[in-house]
Amino acid sequence: DTLTELYVNGNQLQTLPEGLAQKCTWLQKFNVAHNNIDKEESLPKDFVMRFGLPDVVSGQCTKDDACVVRLEGNPMAERRRKAYLEEEKAKAKALEMERAAAEMEVDSDED
Repeated sequence: DTLTELYVNGNQLQTLPEGLAQKCTWLQKFNVAHNNIDKEESLPKDFVMRFGLPDVVSGQCTKDDACVVRLEGNPMAERRRKAYLEEEKAKAKALEMERAAAEMEVDSDED
């Protein structure tokens, strides 16, 4: 028998064991969501090499196309998501200000 799905979500895990990603080569679903993984450094190097870091929006690690890894709800993933959303909000505000300034310029040129 081959392990294809591993669910360790909601267990207050702070890290994952080194070598797990290398040993579980047949994994297709790996749910590590809603634990207490606080820092990127808490993820073993072999995990990051195989699965990558969590996407800033979805919280999923997508580097290995054969395996869905869920990390949303962990402090590290949520911080990355929050920083991304704040950055996008700042970009949108800057763009809005540029448009308003351009409109004011056009209005003053028409006078």
